[in-house]
Amino acid sequence: MALIATFNLCEKYFSLTRDYGVIVFDPDKVVQIAAGFDADWEQLDWVPSAESGLLWSNHNSRRLMASFIDSAQSRLDVQHPKFVDTPILERLVGAAQRGVHVRVLCGGKHGISEWDVLDTFSALRVLHYSGVKVHKQKQRQDEIHGTPRGVKQAYP
Repeated sequence: MALIATFNLCEKYFSLTRDYGVIVFDPDKVVQIAAGFDADWEQLDWVPSAESGLLWSNHNSRRLMASFIDSAQSRLDVQHPKFVDTPILERLVGAAQRGVHVRVLCGGKHGISEWDVLDTFSALRVLHYSGVKVHKQKQRQDEIHGTPRGVKQAYP
């Protein structure tokens, strides 16, 4: 069994924020997660299996995420603080244009570096212009780490 989660191991993330986690029981996925952990522990190079279905940054994450978005047929809900990856942005726009109901939940400027803020807000406007529903999380300190309890439209 493996736990993959957005929360940090501090009291406030269990009591004040709305974070989420997934407990993985699939033996093949658990073995791969453990192998990645072990490689990091031992400071070794490691390449994940391409067939696992798990997204691993700097290996297969963009390709599998793009494929996931491309395969959506009716609905995509995306929650992420920044949108600066053009291939993923293009696929979200493409999904909306082919009739997929795409909703994007973002955190506004919270947690975004000055380096990424202009690209993120430009990308969110492009998504909005393309028919994607874009909402900004309310900026309440007790709810900004994961999915918020309330949202407001950020790009009318």
